Amino acid sequence: MSTLKAPKLKKIIPINSVLKSNLRSIQKKLKVAVSEGTYLLDYFDIIRIQASGNYSIIYTKNEEPIIASKPLKYFESQLPKEQFIRIHSGHLVSINQLYFIHKKEVTLKDSTVCPISRSNKVSLKVLMDFM
Repeated sequence: MSTLKAPKLKKIIPINSVLKSNLRSIQKKLKVAVSEGTYLLDYFDIIRIQASGNYSIIYTKNEEPIIASKPLKYFESQLPKEQFIRIHSGHLVSINQLYFIHKKEVTLKDSTVCPISRSNKVSLKVLMDFM
C-alpha cells in the first residue's frame, strides 16, 4: 500500500492583497478622505500632490486644491508608479502632466514649476529614456 505525499507548497500570497492590488489597477481612482466626506479622484485628473507637513495638497484639473490629512508618502503608495513620479521630497507629479524638464526643475502643463531633487533626478532621467 503506497502513501500519498502532499506536494510542497510555494509561498502563498494572501488573496486579500492580490484582490486589493487588482482592484486598485482596475478602478483608477484615488480615495481621499476629508472632514466633509470623501473624494474619488480619477488618476488622470490629478496633476500633482504637494507635501505640507503631515498634510498633502492635491491639485487636480477639475477641483480647487484639496487638503488631505495624509502625508505625501501615503499617496505615493496608493498611486500607480507607472503614472506618478516623486521628483522631490515635497512633490509627486503625474507623468502625463510633464511639459518641460530643466536642470533643477520641471514645468507642468498647467505652468506650475516644481523643483527636482538631486536624488530623484536620476529616476526622472531613467523615465525619460523610456518615453
